[in-house]
Amino acid sequence: MYKPRPIKRLLALMLLLVIFLSLTGCSNQLPTVETETKITEFTKPAVVRVVSFNSVTYVLDSALSKYLGVPSEVPYYDGGMGSGAILSENGYIVTNAHVVETSKLEEKDAKQRLDDLFLNDLKEQLLKKDRYYAADIYSFAKSTTKRSNFQKVSKVIMPGGDSFTFDIKSYGAPLGQGKDVAIIKIDAMNLPIIQIEESDASQTSDKVTIAGYPGKADLEGFLDDKSVLVSTYSTGSIAARKTTDKGPVLQLSANVNPGNSGGPVISKEGKLVGIATATSSDGIGWAIPSSTVLEFARQAGGPVNKPGAVTQRWQEGLQLYWQNYYKKAIPKFEEVQRLYPKHNAISDYISKSQRGIESGKDRKDLKDYWLWIAGSAVVVIGLGGVLIILRKKKNSVPPTPPLTELAVPQASKLSDEPNSGRPPENAEK
Repeated sequence: MYKPRPIKRLLALMLLLVIFLSLTGCSNQLPTVETETKITEFTKPAVVRVVSFNSVTYVLDSALSKYLGVPSEVPYYDGGMGSGAILSENGYIVTNAHVVETSKLEEKDAKQRLDDLFLNDLKEQLLKKDRYYAADIYSFAKSTTKRSNFQKVSKVIMPGGDSFTFDIKSYGAPLGQGKDVAIIKIDAMNLPIIQIEESDASQTSDKVTIAGYPGKADLEGFLDDKSVLVSTYSTGSIAARKTTDKGPVLQLSANVNPGNSGGPVISKEGKLVGIATATSSDGIGWAIPSSTVLEFARQAGGPVNKPGAVTQRWQEGLQLYWQNYYKKAIPKFEEVQRLYPKHNAISDYISKSQRGIESGKDRKDLKDYWLWIAGSAVVVIGLGGVLIILRKKKNSVPPTPPLTELAVPQASKLSDEPNSGRPPENAEK
């Protein structure tokens, strides 16, 4: 009697082998990406350099320039550089008020401030050189020095190198005089953003990341200095939440270096919980909380602080890339590149994804194998069916009947008809 059990076992084993071989391509352990890395890569495209200064050239009398040992034409600057965070796709950016203070000045006031600063510096140099004649030389310098080439610079430099002139949309007050927040606006679209934490949910001891462009750059020829494009990230925590007569502040466990002012303070969820503002003389870093940022954002017209297509596709692409799904990541990155060609990191990630594919490291998941699994299963089942049919045929050949049952053929009777096989007797020979 036919027993199909061994063939069923064989089919089951073959089917399990097909599934196992399919899953080996997608069952590797997912790569682990540190939280700090995620925060950095998610937000870096939205952290910008803010440049705000006024400049003139002072033309000195030849005798004075010779006496001081300086060129007759002296460029002079008032202002500096800070950091900022993009809040909306259409170019609203938050920074410190003290970072953009010189851009707030009218031209007349800006020139007067430059003159005052220059003359104060000149007086100090003269006093160091010759205190006895300093007053007379100072009076001579003040009456003979001319001012030329006044310039007002109000620029935002994107991580990709593009620069835009900004307008101030809302403004608090410089450090120590009020709420040190300003919302500025550039003419751009499809920008990556950092979302604001809409409530002061951050608590003491929460880990934070401070992003920005620390260090003082040379204001002359700053657009040619590639170092102005390199942002840095440092980690710390919220040491305390305090309230001053100028408003609420966050005390940080990390320093706020020169140039970091106005840069975002980011939670572990990747949201802006404040902006760095200064480090006090005792080494304590301070930040303005997100509630104050929202206050000035509303004054500026309420920019829409929601991730657009660029931010969404960028983060989706990174998540796929980190899990080695290179083929799936590339379309996300390409959409970012199409919408925002000046994205600072997109070309690099597309190249790295392509290299991952070429080196055979592209990861697959079960969905990518379903057709192959289904087809293989059909083949296995079909093969099993053939084996069963063949086995049945082999086991179903009819047995030889007993001899007693064999039919004995009857002798054929000769026909009675006249011409049934022999010639008639009277046939001619």
